[in-house]
Amino acid sequence: MGPNTYDLVSLLRDSHVDITDRELDDMLAYFLALIRVAPDGGTAEFRRRFDLMALQRNLKALGTFGYQTMTRANTVYIQYMPRTLRYARSNLEKYFALRARCTICSRATSKSSNSSPPRRTRGRGGRNGTAFPPVYTVSAVVEGFVR
Repeated sequence: MGPNTYDLVSLLRDSHVDITDRELDDMLAYFLALIRVAPDGGTAEFRRRFDLMALQRNLKALGTFGYQTMTRANTVYIQYMPRTLRYARSNLEKYFALRARCTICSRATSKSSNSSPPRRTRGRGGRNGTAFPPVYTVSAVVEGFVR
């Protein structure tokens, strides 16, 4: 058996799903009521585990999106990158131990959103040597961690 947060995160914080924070809070409260968790009996710990699971899944998704876009020339995932980055940044900001990473992540993603990444036409471009459109890339986030 896996964590009880995994499937819930898959439904509520997937890269394809756009749910407001209020809707998310309401759905989590409903789920916790269904499994009979009292409001003061572990809801904060459940939310922490939910958020960290969401962060892990979103970072994995960003890696997949970057790989598919840059290596496989599959640009369908570009549309989900901004939302997924927003979800990841939100969870990084929420937890004190992760805030330093969030600052680095924000710098890297703001650079990639304000200016286009280098356009490559040899070896790593799209089919027939064409360049990819500007995207939020995971490599930009990783580059921020290195600096």
